[in-house]
Amino acid sequence: MRKILFILSLLFFCLNNSVAQPVSSQLYFCEIYSDGIEIGVSSTFTTGCVTVMLDLRPVNKIINVNKVYLKITKIADKDGYYPDEIYIDRIPFEVGPDWDYMYFENSEQLRFQEPGIYRVYCLYESGQSIADAFIKVISK
Repeated sequence: MRKILFILSLLFFCLNNSVAQPVSSQLYFCEIYSDGIEIGVSSTFTTGCVTVMLDLRPVNKIINVNKVYLKITKIADKDGYYPDEIYIDRIPFEVGPDWDYMYFENSEQLRFQEPGIYRVYCLYESGQSIADAFIKVISK
């Protein structure tokens, strides 16, 4: 049963990333953001560090706060589906209120050490979600 749920979650993950989505704030991942360039944009990475990108330009908004949080949960390990999201971490980041495009990197806290499927949320201090995305982490 766990394997069936795991396969269904992977199908949902793939469909969620390939079907046209309505215009919204975009949270996504890359290996590195350097000199204004996103290097290695993907939703699948090997274990290690990632950079999280938040783009509000598609909805013509600015962040309008000084601090946001990334909340990381794990929804599946490499062998099966978890019945509930497992809380991993909540990481604060300082931002500029007029920003509409930003990146978050922190080599210690944005390190995915175990394979699985994770959900990353960008949240206001109140806990309200700005955007979220799934990331699949595989072994090196």
